[in-house]
Amino acid sequence: MNASCIMDSMAVHDVLRASEIDFVFLKGPFQQQLLYDDHFMKPSGDVDILVSPLGFFRARDALRQIGYEVSGKSNSVWWVRFLGEQHMTRDDGPRSSTVDLHYRLQQPGSPSPRDADGFLRRKRQVEIAGATVPFTSVADTLLLSCISVAKALFNREPCAGYVCDIGASAARLDEGDQQRLLDAATVQGLDDTLLLGLRAADVLLGGAGTLLSQRATRILSRIGNEDLLSMVIAPWLPSLRWPQRRTVLWELCGRAPVRYLAEAGWAASADISRRIFERPGSR
Repeated sequence: MNASCIMDSMAVHDVLRASEIDFVFLKGPFQQQLLYDDHFMKPSGDVDILVSPLGFFRARDALRQIGYEVSGKSNSVWWVRFLGEQHMTRDDGPRSSTVDLHYRLQQPGSPSPRDADGFLRRKRQVEIAGATVPFTSVADTLLLSCISVAKALFNREPCAGYVCDIGASAARLDEGDQQRLLDAATVQGLDDTLLLGLRAADVLLGGAGTLLSQRATRILSRIGNEDLLSMVIAPWLPSLRWPQRRTVLWELCGRAPVRYLAEAGWAASADISRRIFERPGSR
């Protein structure tokens, strides 16, 4: 699966580069190699790429040149406007390939980066299969894993894989790197999202008493470590007492009323859109 994902990634890289579209790869086997020195640590079936809002439709047209088409379920106002992504699929005989094309990096209900285009500007070049491809920076790779944890907890889905990635990323940072990471996350409005991911990593993997670990203990402090561990690895347990989603959003917004109201309003608009446009037969 991962080998196929790498091959698909190279095809995507070639067509987007030929079309002069700025993009960056997210997650997948490339990240596994950077974090664990192995492309095959866990299954990865989709190719995730980020483009700018202005490049989104151009990238979609470019992918159509190599056989990808928008999946029906993601061809709605809610997906394009509120999620800021679409799934594109291609059938190649015995297997199918999926590209997740993003111009946003978080779903409504959790704080979004203030400057998603910054992930494009800060990209690094990594070597794979004899070619050089764009991938997220060291700090952004960790931050994206924390965004994924926040999204998973909002949807009450397991997220131990993302939490392990956070632990592997954080282990490479010295104290100066940690402070720079926190400063960068604060600029993006994601400092509390970062600390939530780090607290989850400390609970799952064992805290190291680092600068960020000490600060992370205040995030969702009313949730005990045992409950948080279950939320990460087994969110279906009936014994779990989940906090209200608005409570989590309030904390991830830094308890700032103006930002909370903006994010809550965006989430409410998204929910109304989903009710309208995600009904059977709607487009």
